[in-house]
Amino acid sequence: MGDQRAFDRLVVQDGVLQDFKVSTSYAARDGGRQEWEWQLNVLATILREHGYQVSSIEVIVIVRDWNRNVAERDRNYPQSQAVRIPMSLWSEERREEFIDERIRLHQAAWKELPDCTPGERWSRPAEWALMKEGRKSAVRLYDSEQEATAALEKAGPKHSVDCRPGRDLRCESFCPVVRFCDQKGRQLAIEPTTPANVEACSKPA
Repeated sequence: MGDQRAFDRLVVQDGVLQDFKVSTSYAARDGGRQEWEWQLNVLATILREHGYQVSSIEVIVIVRDWNRNVAERDRNYPQSQAVRIPMSLWSEERREEFIDERIRLHQAAWKELPDCTPGERWSRPAEWALMKEGRKSAVRLYDSEQEATAALEKAGPKHSVDCRPGRDLRCESFCPVVRFCDQKGRQLAIEPTTPANVEACSKPA
């Protein structure tokens, strides 16, 4: 396989298709990445074409940045360095439709590259951090300026609100073709620190 950090395993007697990946603790949260489910369903179709039956699919994630102390404090954090994430096995009809659509998109991209979705860019929206004088980390993070402002009023003196612009993590650090991307309204590779949703932190108060 092209990516030496990932490999697949089919337990023939049980029909369990597994994909082993090395990834981050962030990716291992909340059911894993959407493209992992896509990949496994395509592999299930290929196996079916070669006479193998797949009854379930799952990803085994080796969390490269796992931290025991964080795991003890945060129950939503991966509780071990190896995490098993079951994925949804689609119907044969849905898998075939997905493959046909991906082929169509691939062929269309020869004429015009499609825009990547927020999920494909691993987008993180802007956040507003409630800060306290003398403390480096945020007291709490908020999804909107209104929530952060309300919290600031209750927090009292020596507190402030810091807007943290959104980011497209895949574009910044993990996309191998970012220099060729012409997605409208974005500056990629040349200015890799240009964040998504930066306008949210640029609006006048």
